Amino acid sequence: IAAATFGGMLLMLAALLVYRSCLKQREYNYTRVHHGLDDEEQEFKKTLESQTDEIDDLFNFGNDQELEFDASELEQIEILETYRSNLVAASGGGGAVADDG
Repeated sequence: IAAATFGGMLLMLAALLVYRSCLKQREYNYTRVHHGLDDEEQEFKKTLESQTDEIDDLFNFGNDQELEFDASELEQIEILETYRSNLVAASGGGGAVADDG
């Protein structure tokens, strides 16, 4: 029993030594990776950062802004809806054809 225990311990020690040598060998093969941004990427980042304010302003609806459609916009919407309905009806989609009046 003592011989088997001693043999098992030697086997575990050998496995540990092989594992450590593999770790050391892998450590020497490590190449450092540059994680910074190059000039083009930095310029792109600055551009995006400057545009975020402009994009946020597009969705900033204050009380002073008019949010209703005027007559010409409503007419354009009606024309587009008529056109869409006609396309659906022509393709056999089962939609009703809108009047052109």
